[in-house]
Parts: sequence; C-alpha cells; structure tokens
Amino acid sequence: MPYPQPWLHDLTVALAAPTAVLGGADGQIRPAGVQGVLHSDIRVLNRAELRVAGEEPVALAGGLAGAGTARFTGIARSLGCR
Repeated sequence: MPYPQPWLHDLTVALAAPTAVLGGADGQIRPAGVQGVLHSDIRVLNRAELRVAGEEPVALAGGLAGAGTARFTGIARSLGCR
C-alpha cells in the first residue's frame, strides 16, 4: 500500500518563480511524497539529505527567512563520540 501524501502545511515551501522547493521542517528533502525542487512544474531534484559522520543532524530550528529563502539549524550529536 503506498504511503499517503503529506499535508502541504507540514512542509517548508520556498518560492522564487518559476522554482519552488518543498522540504521537511528539518530542512531535509526526501524522495517520498511531494518534496523536491520543482522548476516550471518539473521535478529537478527529489533528494537532498545532509549527513554528518553518516548521521542526520538533529533539527533545532528552521523555517522561512523570506519568500524564497529558508534557513535551518541543527546539531551533529555524534561528533566526538567515537
């Protein structure tokens, strides 16, 4: 059974027409659902996931800094643990 589409209001959307970026609240762009970079209604990127030492950072804050700009802050908790 396919996964249901996420609600668009759960995504962060940055828009600089004709390009739109739809990503998670943590700043990651995952291949499932509607997330990605779309240019003129064509998906040109479906995945952009940041990893530090093989692990995703823990999201601390993030969101729109303007209509076409989003900023996210996270912490790499695994650094120094090895």
